Amino acid sequence: MRITSALPALLVSLLAATSAHAQPNVALGKPVTLINPGDFGTGSGYFGGGTGGYALPSPAIVTDGIFQTGYWATGIWWDEQNSGMHSFVQVDLQGLYTLTGFAVMADQNDSYLLEVRNAQGQWVPAWSIPEFYQGGLSYRSTTLATPIVGDALRLSAVHDFSPGHDYAYAVSEIQAAAVPEPAAWAQLAAGLSLLLAWRGLAARRH
Repeated sequence: MRITSALPALLVSLLAATSAHAQPNVALGKPVTLINPGDFGTGSGYFGGGTGGYALPSPAIVTDGIFQTGYWATGIWWDEQNSGMHSFVQVDLQGLYTLTGFAVMADQNDSYLLEVRNAQGQWVPAWSIPEFYQGGLSYRSTTLATPIVGDALRLSAVHDFSPGHDYAYAVSEIQAAAVPEPAAWAQLAAGLSLLLAWRGLAARRH
């Protein structure tokens, strides 16, 4: 078999391998930490007092890859009314990624801010998540005009003191899209270099 005849199949194989390294949701299964945990599931008067009568799910629900819908108590919920402290749901991505977009399932009648921790360890705003003026959980997503490199995500609520708003928030899923890892690009570059070398060898044999 001539070397040149094998080039298309080899190129397809390399592209497939590169696609396998692409990670559409780099937050999947990553650790979740509740910052200022006293606000999570504490159950103020809004939640019925005491524990609120609702079981707080494991924080892992936020990165389990499932967009839980329905009632707000289905997700991780918190109430900043009594403590006066700002709470965060933080996802450790366990590595630097070039993030291109996000999706969340969160309480509809509130707005949120999603921040990214950059390579310098600074939290930078990435997405202002709008409210939908309804109760329960709803899906929202965005594609970034300019990708952000970071190793962690942090979701917090945006206070709105106008009528119809409260200090009660919930989220059941946070997802982050990223470009292929550097290793995948390196693999493709190496494969293309090999292809070019083979093509040059084949040309010389003619």
